[in-house]
Amino acid sequence: MTNASLQNISGALEVLQNCKNLTILIFTLNFFGEELPSDSNIRFEKLRVLLIGNCRLSGSAPSWLKGCHNLQFLDMSGNRLSGVFPDWFGYFESLFFLEVSNNSFSGEIPKSLTGLKSMITGNISLVEIALDFPFLISRGGIMHRSLQYNHFSNFPPTLSLSLNNFTGPIWPQFGNLKELHFFDLKHNKLSGSIPSELSGMASLESMDLSYNHLTGTIPSSFGKLSFLSKFSVAYNQLHGTIPSTGQFLTFSSSAFEGNPGLCGQVHSLISCASRHQQPHSTMSSNTHIDSDIGISIGVGFGTGLVIALGCTTFLYVRDKRAVRRR
Repeated sequence: MTNASLQNISGALEVLQNCKNLTILIFTLNFFGEELPSDSNIRFEKLRVLLIGNCRLSGSAPSWLKGCHNLQFLDMSGNRLSGVFPDWFGYFESLFFLEVSNNSFSGEIPKSLTGLKSMITGNISLVEIALDFPFLISRGGIMHRSLQYNHFSNFPPTLSLSLNNFTGPIWPQFGNLKELHFFDLKHNKLSGSIPSELSGMASLESMDLSYNHLTGTIPSSFGKLSFLSKFSVAYNQLHGTIPSTGQFLTFSSSAFEGNPGLCGQVHSLISCASRHQQPHSTMSSNTHIDSDIGISIGVGFGTGLVIALGCTTFLYVRDKRAVRRR
């Protein structure tokens, strides 16, 4: 049930686990400000869908989820969950939608997430249950940008870890996720370069790496991502030439802003050529100016030296004559 002002999430989970055939659990917009229990004794062995977003829940990633081997769809966005994100999330063979944005998870992104089988092969039996009411999934943990559907299989394969405190690199092995459509890592503290291997995500429609501490260049191999319709690396520390092949011709300059080292004509940014070369005429005129200044300084110094020597000689002769007269 969504937005039903439910309370006592611990009690609700304890009672509902007795429903042995429960496959879908929707708690969105409930249990505000409570703590998400992490009791490993909670069992939902047939659970395939868990929506528990935008509840402002505290705590950590619940350990009881580890036993949900059939999990396909998980939304825990818009909460206050913290701690290291467990690596066992990468061992769910059927998980094709993982949305944990807008929390406070820290540490490195688990490398195991690069091995999510459903996002590599796409060979899973998706939830085909249609609901009598539309349900909301936030985009990036923000409800006013939510997606509204009444069928789970309509959702594209998604990996959204944005608006957290993840550090460390972006693993090159993410390029193995050939069936992934949405890849969102914005607003973290990720560092290092952008792996060229990410171009292996052949089905990718959206990639957002903005607001991190990434360095290096934008891989030219990204021009191969023919389905990419949204892309952003804004506000990092990137440099070099922006690719001008494939979908990159369609992205606005806002996708690259906040990176003073990036350049490229096609995005209304400073030309890479003008950044590294100074016009010849300007250099020539500066050379002439410098020569003229040098000549002027030399002439002035020489003239001053002659005048100074002349004055000294005059004073010396005058004083010598005065002595003789005495």
